[in-house]
Amino acid sequence: MDLLRDNYSDSDRDSDDEEKRAQDSDVVVPELSEAVLDKYNIAPSVSRLYSRRDSQGMFNGFINIQYRTSTEMRMKLLHNIVKINSKCNTKLEPLFFTELGSPAVLHISLSQNLFFQSQEQRNSFYRLLEQKIHTAEIRPFDVKFDARPIWFAPLDTKRKTLFLVYKVEDLILESKFKPLQNCINRSLREIFPDKRIKEFEVSLNNLHMSIAKMLDTPDTLIRKYNKKTMDPFLDPDEHAEEFMVLPSFTVKQIKCDVNRKVINIKLLHPQT
Repeated sequence: MDLLRDNYSDSDRDSDDEEKRAQDSDVVVPELSEAVLDKYNIAPSVSRLYSRRDSQGMFNGFINIQYRTSTEMRMKLLHNIVKINSKCNTKLEPLFFTELGSPAVLHISLSQNLFFQSQEQRNSFYRLLEQKIHTAEIRPFDVKFDARPIWFAPLDTKRKTLFLVYKVEDLILESKFKPLQNCINRSLREIFPDKRIKEFEVSLNNLHMSIAKMLDTPDTLIRKYNKKTMDPFLDPDEHAEEFMVLPSFTVKQIKCDVNRKVINIKLLHPQT
C-alpha cells in the first residue's frame, strides 16, 4: 500500500508540474532590445584570416539591411525549400536558422566587405554616409520581392556555393535602393579618392535576399548558373500558389557591421 500511495503521489506531482508548465507557457516574454539582438547577431569567429587582418591594422566593414523573420514566415520559407529540394534533388540548407536551430537574421547586402586602413577612416566613412543619407532625405520604405525564388551563383566560383534567393522587385530597386546606393558609392569615393571602388560595390540589379544555400555545389551547376539567375522550376506555373506568400518588411535603418559590432544608421522619420 505504501508503494501504491507513493506512486500515486508521484503521479499527482507530475500532473501539478505539467499544469504549472502549461500556465507558464502563456506568459508573454518581452522582446529583446535592438541593442542586444545586434550584439549577438554576428557569429563568433576564430578565422585565421580575420585575426591576420585585425593584427595588420585592417578595419572591416559591411553594409546591409536585415530582416528578422517571424515563426510563421520561417515555417513557410522552410516549406518552400523542402518542395524545391524534393523536385530538384538538391540539399539546400535554410539560412534563417543557425546550426543550433535558433532563428537567424536574413539580410540584403548593400556592399561587399569593406577594408579600412584605420579606425578613424572607417568612422569617417560611416559619419559621411549617415550625413548623405539624411541630406538625400531617404525615409523608411517597404521592401518587396519578385514572386518566385531563384538560383543565384556568386561570381567567385571558388566558393562552390549555390544560393536560393528572393530578388528585390525592380520598382523598389529603382525608387528606393538606387538613391541609397548612390549615397554609399559617393561616400566610398570621398573616403577612397585614389582607389577604384568597384570591388566594394554590389550590383543594383542583383540585390537579393538569400534564404538557403547549397554547399559543395557540383561544378556543372555552378557553371550553369554563374553570372545569371534562374528559376529552379522549368514550368513557371508549377506550384506557383505555394510561393505567393512572400517576405515583406519595412526598412527603418541600415546596418553597418564594424568588426564585431553593429552601427545603425536610421532613416529619417516618415513625413506626416
